[in-house]
Order: sequence, then structure tokens, then C-alpha cells
Amino acid sequence: MKFGGEILKCTKDQPPTRYLGIWIEYNSNQRTQLKKMEQRINHTTAAIRRAKVTDKQIKYIYNQVLNSQILYLAQNLIPKEKWIQKQEAKLRSTFKYKVNLPKDISNLIIHSGMGYKLFDLKSRIYRQAIIEFKERLESNQTYGTTTRIRTQTLQNKIWLTTPI
Repeated sequence: MKFGGEILKCTKDQPPTRYLGIWIEYNSNQRTQLKKMEQRINHTTAAIRRAKVTDKQIKYIYNQVLNSQILYLAQNLIPKEKWIQKQEAKLRSTFKYKVNLPKDISNLIIHSGMGYKLFDLKSRIYRQAIIEFKERLESNQTYGTTTRIRTQTLQNKIWLTTPI
């Protein structure tokens, strides 16, 4: 890869490198970012399970602290649906345990505005990605132009050549 007039070489055995808040890996699978997000979630849920906290404190920790950390790490990736569901299940089960809610209570009560209003990790990650994509499309900068070109190219590739 050429960057700033220099050629950057990456080898398979090189550990992931953090650059401007994102982790760069040899094979671009972003495993390091997913691992770091999972570590943050595991650390937070373990700490909450041990601590004496109220439902409002847990809500604040999840919505304002942990959510911000996860969204920061997810700036350049959208985790797979299965991974997100697994992490959300950890967060919900910890919340239900600490608030003494039955395990089989509907998740809508936890996420609804009339309930506890815990942010949904999936919708937050998707929302961030959509906002970023929209800003890129509307930008007059170079990255806006390249985003529009790449989007048009993708659209041209998936259009069918035969009528339906």
C-alpha cells in the first residue's frame, strides 16, 4: 500500500496496528476490533454483576459509557448479525439478573421508551453506519466523490441485464 509517498508493507505475522482509532490487520477481517468490543462488553457485564448498582446506573453505563466505546470501535465495520445478537444477549441477561426481572420477560420492556429504554446495540451500530454513509455521499470532498463512484459501480454491477 502506498501512503504519503511511502510504500507500506504488511506481513502475515505482523500484529494488528492501531491507526487513528481503527485496527488494521493483514487480512482485513477486523478480528481484533471484534475481540476488543467483546472484551469491553465482558468486562462491563462482569463488573456490573459484582457491583451493587441500580437499574438507572446500569442504564447509564450501558447507554452512555459502553455504547460509546462499542460505537468507537465499530467506526469502520458492521459486525455480523450473529455476533451482535450474542453480545446483546449478554447485556440483556446481566440487566435482567441485576434488576431481578424474569429471564423470559420480553426484551421490548427493556428496550422500549415506556420500559427501561436500554439502547439496542444493533440499531445503534447500523444507525452510525448509515449516518456515515449519508455524510460521505453528500460530501464535496474527495472521499465523497469516491464514495459516489464506488456506489454507482456497485449499483451497475448488480443491475440485471435481462428484464424480469
